[in-house]
Amino acid sequence: RMTDHVRFEPAEIQVEAGVPVRLVIDNIETASIHDFSVKAISVTDVNHEGEADMGHMGMNSADDYDLHLALESGTDGVLEFTPTEAGEYEFMCTVTGHAAAGMTGTLIVTKRPRVTHCKDASHMA
Repeated sequence: RMTDHVRFEPAEIQVEAGVPVRLVIDNIETASIHDFSVKAISVTDVNHEGEADMGHMGMNSADDYDLHLALESGTDGVLEFTPTEAGEYEFMCTVTGHAAAGMTGTLIVTKRPRVTHCKDASHMA
């Protein structure tokens, strides 16, 4: 969620590498456009719904970001992607001055747990 206090709530999002993610992002701000952007992250299958045209708001080009969803005030949108590498990635609003004012957060991508399959479980007691 994007708030009236130039913040993301929550400011930390945890997902798993290799697992498709669907973020529903709500801009509850009553008077400002915001976006959710991650500069560099290894992802596949990126799709977004509800994107607003942000070229006039002093925002960097969406082409400069691996993940980007811009929303008009009072609207919501969906950002879908599959992260492929574990790590911590900063997300931010690229509207001029918003990241500097604290509109940032961390996207934590964890490794997918490995599952070991045993054909003969008789040795486990």
